[in-house]
Amino acid sequence: YLLQQMVHTTSTATVRTFACLDPDTAKLNVFLLNKDSRPQQATISLLNYAPVFHGKRWEYSGKGPEDPFPVW
Repeated sequence: YLLQQMVHTTSTATVRTFACLDPDTAKLNVFLLNKDSRPQQATISLLNYAPVFHGKRWEYSGKGPEDPFPVW
């Protein structure tokens, strides 16, 4: 999931964002982490990047913040 170069992102109080890029292939991975106990809406805006979208979504969740066995 992690690529060669970390990319600058902007987060909110409840949704943390991370991104990384492979400059050779122009592949970009974006990670969103919801720090709230409720679902949050998020909008992704990309500057200086023209994506060829091949999206995949993985959701890692558990029964609550103290769940020692969250699943994909």
